[in-house]
Amino acid sequence: MANYLQVINAGRNFPFPSYPSPSSLVDSALRIIIIHPYFNFMKQSLQFVLLALCFSAFISCTKNGDNKALNDKKATEFKAAIDLKHFRLVDFYSDKPIDYVTTDLEVKSETDLRSYIKPYLLDDDNYFGSEGGVIITQNQQKKPGLSDPVLSRNYNVSADENSAYLDFLDYDYYPVKYKIGEYSTAGFTIYLDWPGGVKIYSRFERVN
Repeated sequence: MANYLQVINAGRNFPFPSYPSPSSLVDSALRIIIIHPYFNFMKQSLQFVLLALCFSAFISCTKNGDNKALNDKKATEFKAAIDLKHFRLVDFYSDKPIDYVTTDLEVKSETDLRSYIKPYLLDDDNYFGSEGGVIITQNQQKKPGLSDPVLSRNYNVSADENSAYLDFLDYDYYPVKYKIGEYSTAGFTIYLDWPGGVKIYSRFERVN
């Protein structure tokens, strides 16, 4: 019995190991992260990346905003230039040589595309009203199968951060969205993007 009590008493006096609390472990880890040069480098790198992303986003938003404002101004000026005026199609061309007709066997490389204009389009008088209506007067040359002397269609001028646009008509008088090129009260140029980075232009001049 005496031996048993001696063992119990010895156990009470045995130096059992002590373990740090979870909070002290976290504090130690944070001190390592803050003090260690590697973690300092990672922290600085992360801050740099975040700053670069924020700056890039700011520049992008600013640029888009500037482009939108410039294109809005262009659209407004263009609308004023064509409002209540008559224009006629006079030219058709591209900024780079292309094979405009791809359904035949002949391969061409040309920029002067005027020969592809439908004859009745060259004869049309296009009057742009102030309320988004365009009156097309077919003169001597009329579209085959469409004998009406006057056609009523719609147009619209708009803009976004990419460009200023004229919603107008194609050679069959169907709606098409063009981008606005040069313009004045004497005439204007609109264009479509073509494969291969080519632009195809239609030139209109004022007739009265």
